[in-house]
Amino acid sequence: MLRWADAFLPGKPSRVALQPGAPRLQLEPQPPPPPGLSAAQRRVLPDVQVHSELHSIMESVRAKAQKTSYVGTPAVKLAGEYHEADFDWHAHAVDAARVVAEQEAAAHALSGILDTPGLCQDGQSQRRTQAPPVSRRSSVSNACDHESNGQTKSNPPSPGAGGQPLLQSDSVPGPFEGKKWEAFYREHSAARFYKLRRYVLLEFPVLASPETLHVMEIGCGCGSSILPVMANNHHVRITVTDVSSTCIDQLHSAAYGMGLPEKQRKSIQSFVCDSTSPTEAHRFVGLGADAVLVMFTLSAVTPMQQEEMLRNAERALRPGGVLLLRDHGLYDMVQLRIPPEQWLAPNMYKRGDGTLAYFFSIDELSGLARRAGFVVEECRYVCVISSNKKRGLELKRVFVHGVFRKPGGVKIDAERQ
Repeated sequence: MLRWADAFLPGKPSRVALQPGAPRLQLEPQPPPPPGLSAAQRRVLPDVQVHSELHSIMESVRAKAQKTSYVGTPAVKLAGEYHEADFDWHAHAVDAARVVAEQEAAAHALSGILDTPGLCQDGQSQRRTQAPPVSRRSSVSNACDHESNGQTKSNPPSPGAGGQPLLQSDSVPGPFEGKKWEAFYREHSAARFYKLRRYVLLEFPVLASPETLHVMEIGCGCGSSILPVMANNHHVRITVTDVSSTCIDQLHSAAYGMGLPEKQRKSIQSFVCDSTSPTEAHRFVGLGADAVLVMFTLSAVTPMQQEEMLRNAERALRPGGVLLLRDHGLYDMVQLRIPPEQWLAPNMYKRGDGTLAYFFSIDELSGLARRAGFVVEECRYVCVISSNKKRGLELKRVFVHGVFRKPGGVKIDAERQ
């Protein structure tokens, strides 16, 4: 019985295990052997057919991996193009605002707290029983006063039904989110589960500038964002941090799997840290990074923790350095599809695995950045149509893009790369 079969691929032989009880290879019906073959030639022919089938399977797997560019894939190229204005956000928001309002009303009904005060970032309450008005200034930032110039208060949340605080455990900074993310990465222990963000240097050209010598990422995960930077900018020094030790181990392994130079891999500075904790501020002070990346990380913590994360980013930057941020945007198709039972507070949801998801308006994001000490250079919606050709669907994805500068120092000109 055939147990192992060698599939010799260009440049790298591979072996495919055919374990007992595993599904058999489904080969296409083969034509009868040509006449004139000896008995020995007839016995070899089926093995040749199996070898050919395995070769085709392995080539298909390699081509798919290269196309999708999962973390750890070698020889990854940058995205060929970058989209950010496939549709108009304001036109999209007309219908989307109504969907979100209905979603919120259904969530209140399910929880038995219909028409009770919602929570704002500063702990003050605000009734939200009507659909938010569609304007260039989001109703979320109006209600929660995200654009105020004052400091965020750390008062406890206002009481909800029965005098109990709404989202009590999710409104108090602490290590609870870190435990959930650690469990998430342990469950998905293979870094190749995650796709590389190959567009990151197209979205933030400063990352490719020869003047950018030190890049830090807060909430690095297994390297989906920072590894493409390393692969296309070999002179840059990298510092990464995350609340999960497992994903940092995955990042180091993926850097090896991508074939990055040994000297570059060994230069990665990493540490496990809860970047939302004020007690961890000393770990960011004086790092002197030219740029700090925060990619889909701010939305994973509560509004009360978001500002502290940005303050730690500000501490990690040199004067004149930039915070580069991309995250989930208000009225993203993903938000519109979340069931009401996962609703926690305006634009904040809990996923099935217990982690948080927040959807930002550009007004509240720029307000957060200003309160953390940044100068806003860019803050806009990124609107991308994602096509599922197999199912014939077009999904309207909304993200927020931000470039925020720490005052003082020398500005790096991305155009001089």
